[in-house]
Amino acid sequence: MRNTLRPMAAPQRFSFAGDYTETDCLDWEGFPRILWATLQGVSYLTPPRYVMREYEERGVPCYQAHFVVAAHPSHPEWQPLEFEETGYRAADTQESTALWALIAFCARHPNEDDPDWLMRFQSAQVLAASWPAETSYTLVRCLKAYNKLQALLRQTLHGLSKRVTTKDARIQDLGRQLAELQLARDEGLHREAQLEDQEE
Repeated sequence: MRNTLRPMAAPQRFSFAGDYTETDCLDWEGFPRILWATLQGVSYLTPPRYVMREYEERGVPCYQAHFVVAAHPSHPEWQPLEFEETGYRAADTQESTALWALIAFCARHPNEDDPDWLMRFQSAQVLAASWPAETSYTLVRCLKAYNKLQALLRQTLHGLSKRVTTKDARIQDLGRQLAELQLARDEGLHREAQLEDQEE
C-alpha cells in the first residue's frame, strides 16, 4: 500500500473516569503514526483512538489497549477492524496494537489505491526503482518503529525480571522468618510442656 505523508493531526490525550485513558498515540514516531499515514493514504478523515486501561494482575502492572479502525467514510462495505492488546507498559502496548492493526488493514486492503501493489511488494527491486525516496523513507520509518518497539519490550522484560528477582528475595526472606517463628513456637511449646511436667 502506498503511503503518502500528510500533516498529522494535533496529538490529543484525555482521561475517562476510572482507569481508562483515550489517546490517538500520535505524539511520537512509531507504528501508530505509520498506521495513521496509511489510513490517510486511503482517505480516512480522523485518526483512530486507543482506549487504554491500566490494571494489576498478580501484583504486576498491566495495560490493555482497545482500538477500532472505523468504517471508511466513503466505503461503507469496508468492515471496521477491532483490536485488543495487553502488555506491561502503555508505550509497548500501543505500539504492538498499532502494528497488528497495520498488518490486518494492509492484508484486508492490499491494493485499494494501487492495482500493482502485490506485484511490486513481491519484487522489492521494482518498488525501490519506482519510488526510491518513498520506499527508503517508509522502510526507515518502519525499521525505526520496530526498533523502538523492541527497545520497549526489552525494557519491559528487564523490569519484569527485576520485579521477579525482588519478589523471589522477599519470598526467601519471608520463608526464613516463618521458619524462625515456627522454631520459636516449637521451643515455646516445648518449654510450656516442660513447665507442666515440673508442676505435676
